[in-house]
Amino acid sequence: QRVPSIETTEGDQRLTGRAAAEALMARVTCPTLVLHGTDDRIVPFEAGRLLAAGLGAELISLDGSGHHPAARDPVLVNLAIRRFVETIRWGS
Repeated sequence: QRVPSIETTEGDQRLTGRAAAEALMARVTCPTLVLHGTDDRIVPFEAGRLLAAGLGAELISLDGSGHHPAARDPVLVNLAIRRFVETIRWGS
């Protein structure tokens, strides 16, 4: 029995340029946090920086972490998410 591999893909919605990315970001209406590893070899750190800027979101850079910071630095990721969630005031 073959074990399936894990692949990283862009999914069904490929962003073909800045306008497409900006249109997608414009649809985001909820509070957002961007976590990005500085040593990500799949999605460059600059992409995370641009995403955070485009969303008006906080960017937490995880120094030395790669593509999946939740697996590589779970304590840091969980603490960052907890802090973020605790700062959200629903309905205001």
